[in-house]
Amino acid sequence: VRREGADSARRAWAYAHSLRRATHLLPRRFSLFDVRCSPDGAQLRTETAQRELGSPALNLPEGAEGEALDAASAAADDAVDTQRMDGLEGPLMAVTWQLPDGAAALDAAPLLLAAVRSVLQPGIRDASPARLAAAAAALDLLAGAPRAHTAHELWSGVLPPPAEMLHWLQALAGHPELRLAVLRLLTAVAPLGAAEVREQIRRSALFHAGSSHWHPAPLDDSALFLVRLVREAALPAEGEALAQPTAAALPPVQFVLLRLLPVTRGDESDRALRLKERVACLLCDLLDQGGASAAAAAGLSDTPGAQLAELILGSGAVHDLLADTLRSATGAWDRGRQGAGGGLSSAAARLIGARTSLLSTALGLLLRLLSAAHTLSSASSSLLPLHVALLRTTAPVDAASSAAGVDKSEHGAARWLALCMLLSGDDDDVDEADEEDEGGGGAWLGASGGPVRCHAARCLALLCHAAGRDASLTRMSSQLVDLAPSLSALLAGWVSRAARALRAGGEDVDASAARRLGSAATQLLGAAADALPDVF
Repeated sequence: VRREGADSARRAWAYAHSLRRATHLLPRRFSLFDVRCSPDGAQLRTETAQRELGSPALNLPEGAEGEALDAASAAADDAVDTQRMDGLEGPLMAVTWQLPDGAAALDAAPLLLAAVRSVLQPGIRDASPARLAAAAAALDLLAGAPRAHTAHELWSGVLPPPAEMLHWLQALAGHPELRLAVLRLLTAVAPLGAAEVREQIRRSALFHAGSSHWHPAPLDDSALFLVRLVREAALPAEGEALAQPTAAALPPVQFVLLRLLPVTRGDESDRALRLKERVACLLCDLLDQGGASAAAAAGLSDTPGAQLAELILGSGAVHDLLADTLRSATGAWDRGRQGAGGGLSSAAARLIGARTSLLSTALGLLLRLLSAAHTLSSASSSLLPLHVALLRTTAPVDAASSAAGVDKSEHGAARWLALCMLLSGDDDDVDEADEEDEGGGGAWLGASGGPVRCHAARCLALLCHAAGRDASLTRMSSQLVDLAPSLSALLAGWVSRAARALRAGGEDVDASAARRLGSAATQLLGAAADALPDVF
């Protein structure tokens, strides 16, 4: 159901709502006046309707035929170490029931909820492996329910209220498999109960930076789903008018910045890269749709939107994300791609794709933050923490690279942005929808080359403006002076290409991309005219 899509989910749930056969556990030796057993105990028949019989508890009509399963019974005995399950004493046996014609079908939905609740009643540490496996399977099927039901059907007869599901997450936070299953369920149902889900997430202590339920913070797929839930809490739902965020949306964002993002520092795995990109996308959307950028630009310092912008701008984890991405993209990632030659495995290709996507998103975030910071710092005539972090320079690259003669220049964001402008792509400075480079060539940015270089140029222009307010111009110049010939030629090419596009008057993708690059080149040249005259 998880992989196959809506049609598969609808078929699975149509079957789950109309079961004619069901298997559960009964005591191997039991005495029920209204259930007849054959002499060998292999065949059973209900003489009257049964309520909550066995485990899981089934409501069986009169005339239901049961068959004991020898092989399954042996497995059941092995699985239930304490010989006790849902109040059933002694050795257990598995029985498959067939409902009689004309009897109402069984509905699996209540049984699935009971399976999840059963691991919470004794506590997750006391739950048997059989219970845990049943709960995980139940959560997987429940996560497909939103694709097979209307919102009314979902909340009236299939799922519990969002508050209970968040209680499940809190209780199962220390169990990776069940935690991930609950998060899949919550992210699946959130769009169908957006207002209530958002309110519950905002109120839940799980999504506060001081929560004691995430030690250590997860760096598995759970973290990706946690970011998705925070997005539901902090942004307007689909179809809702854009509005200023509320103060209640701030704690979940703090949770992401203080608890989830820092665990990715120094991790270059595909999963960590995807988490970083997911966080960067969330922050971009908060600045755009969440009203944070608009509030900051309007100088509304006492509004939640402005507080959100201030939170993002001042976050050390965000500064590290941006600096580490730029440093890696123009250093280790680029050297690794050049050294790969033409023999890329599928795993290596996926890793390069994750790196490219993160770089593009991180530059989009940096451009938004620098634009907001430009407005705020102009009003106060002082640098913001973001500027300070970006204008900080570091020692040359690692000793091995320096020894190999990679470069001897002082490093910092200005140099990394300039090198991003010079990175290779398969679009030749034009934003074409070419096929992805799967196995060779010198390009590793692929069709993302145009947007990456354009954003890098605009970010460098805004950084030049910031450096002009501080004694940072000398440091910026030292980072860029050896790149001056390449940058000058690149910018001249962008301007020339934009001029040809304007003369031709075309409106196709190539012409639009050329004009964007020309505009970025003009912005950078204007900002650098006073700030960096010895470079451009």
